[in-house]
Amino acid sequence: MREVRIFILSSMLGAVCHMKGLVPLHASGVVVNGKAILFCGKSGLGKSTLSAALYQKGHDFVTDNLAAIFIDEGGVPMVYPSYSHFRLWQDSIQELPDFEGEVVKMRDEVEKYNLILDRQIQRGPVPLGKIFHLNQSFTKSVSFTKLRGRNKFDILIRETFRAKLLRA
Repeated sequence: MREVRIFILSSMLGAVCHMKGLVPLHASGVVVNGKAILFCGKSGLGKSTLSAALYQKGHDFVTDNLAAIFIDEGGVPMVYPSYSHFRLWQDSIQELPDFEGEVVKMRDEVEKYNLILDRQIQRGPVPLGKIFHLNQSFTKSVSFTKLRGRNKFDILIRETFRAKLLRA
């Protein structure tokens, strides 16, 4: 059942988003000052870990792994909240020692876990504030680059969840 759950909450949910005209980003996020702050990027770069650390600092959970974005009637980009758990590797869990909530192993063959949340959960759509794109770096420093023009669009296309489904 764990394998089925992963499929339903990722690929299947991504396909439903595409069919409903939503933009599903491969992202994790929390609510800061009433707006969704999303972190997108390749798997393993720390999207969920960063969001979980902000959650521990008191920010409400909005999504993990898949952020469903839509434009409301007023033209404002909004994010639907997703299932209320973080998907974290064992080493990330060890760096978040005071995490409250149930921890469930996702699959027997990998050390990745669902951290089930029971508080600080966004219950309705929230305006999109910012999207941060995480990149791999071989230095220990952190840097920020403001994307402009077409680069913003390229990131959205590259980080669209299950973009291969669009071709079908």
